[in-house]
Amino acid sequence: MSFKFLVLTDPHFFDTDLGCSGPDYDDFMHYEQKCFAETESINNAVFKYLGETDLADTVIIVGDLTQNGERKSHEKFIKLLYDIKAKGKKVYLITADHDWKNDPFAFGENGRYMPEPTPKEDLIKLYNDFGFADAIAVDEEHLSYVAQLSENVRLLAINADIKTKGQFSLTEKQVEWIKVQTKKAREENQMMFAICHYPVLPIQPLFSIIKSALMYDYKSVATLLADEGVHLVFTGHMHNQSINEFVTEKGNKFFDVTTGSIIADPSYIRLVTLNENKAEIESIPTPDFDYDTKGMTCKEYLTSVFDAMIRNIL
Repeated sequence: MSFKFLVLTDPHFFDTDLGCSGPDYDDFMHYEQKCFAETESINNAVFKYLGETDLADTVIIVGDLTQNGERKSHEKFIKLLYDIKAKGKKVYLITADHDWKNDPFAFGENGRYMPEPTPKEDLIKLYNDFGFADAIAVDEEHLSYVAQLSENVRLLAINADIKTKGQFSLTEKQVEWIKVQTKKAREENQMMFAICHYPVLPIQPLFSIIKSALMYDYKSVATLLADEGVHLVFTGHMHNQSINEFVTEKGNKFFDVTTGSIIADPSYIRLVTLNENKAEIESIPTPDFDYDTKGMTCKEYLTSVFDAMIRNIL
């Protein structure tokens, strides 16, 4: 068994026609890590690369597809998905909280304003062709599904947008649904891995005390998945590159692979090769994009946005 796929996360696509300039925009960007006005250019470059690369035919996107759920951003981003699908790529994704925020914002002639938002209940219809339509099982209530990626590899796509005590979490009903799907995978001799936008394991020890940095009761979630035969999850959210390990009381190993956002430093795509019980993971820098980077390379430009945020906050 050998199966390859590409993983990216947090594209945070923003339709620049909505507006991203002016004094209010500049004030906002003083304290922002991720790019805003640049995201359309960055996504265009990344998806051009995805459509042309022969590294893998399967592309997996781990949530926060838009900046803050602007309807027009979703519509434009979906065109990019159809473009690479037309070039022979299979696309699987999950949505996350930035895809249905109730208060998206842009910056027009009169400063900051709210464009048309996207209700959460619209997301499964908008992205039906990118995971849900071909799924072998769908949990519509939680926007989760299972997809058959190859003859013996299955994807468990987990949406964990519901909060418990201020942290993203799984509901009891969702846990039971996951157990049904993992049992089927074991019975049918399938290798199953998962995606979830929010890290299951802390990306660094310090982050275990920061509620927004990982899932509620994360050790129980890691134990649930590992003991059910799911030993690998790909996550995003933290705009960080890390791979962390957890071992359950039964001795089952669990690995959380967090990938950086494509529109912020560090900006990477993962190339994953599954061979039996082994996963080889390579980090690929995102391609250069067409934008005024003020004489810097694209990598230097992304780093400068992050560094400016740190300096301004301090």
